[in-house]
Amino acid sequence: MKIDWKRVREVGLTALKWAGVGALVAVSIVAQGKSSGGSRRRRSARPSKAPRKADFEAALHSEFDKARKRGKQHVDVQSGKLHRQVGGYPARSHRMPTACDVMRRAKAPGDRELKAPPKGKGASVVIRYKVPK
Repeated sequence: MKIDWKRVREVGLTALKWAGVGALVAVSIVAQGKSSGGSRRRRSARPSKAPRKADFEAALHSEFDKARKRGKQHVDVQSGKLHRQVGGYPARSHRMPTACDVMRRAKAPGDRELKAPPKGKGASVVIRYKVPK
């Protein structure tokens, strides 16, 4: 499939950044007029694989490393931001419950949950971790 770069520039980089890897495919589908029903609604291509537990763990440990390098004693991690960093959010088939589970399992004595939605597993979960030495 050929990418219409003029159309990509018209849509703008913010749309590409938000849609992630599937953005170029979605833009080229709209640019070639192949969207269903003539609507300009973008179809996002599904990433090759949905994020796994190990992906969330790696991203969380990366946050710990960044905080350690900056000399911070604690770091606040929000589940929605963590999931966006890993990929696959926002989407219908998001893995927010997995992201929240990974964050809660990583808690150690002295870490505390600052915020959580009523159902417990959502994008607004915030946990303050003491930065591991």
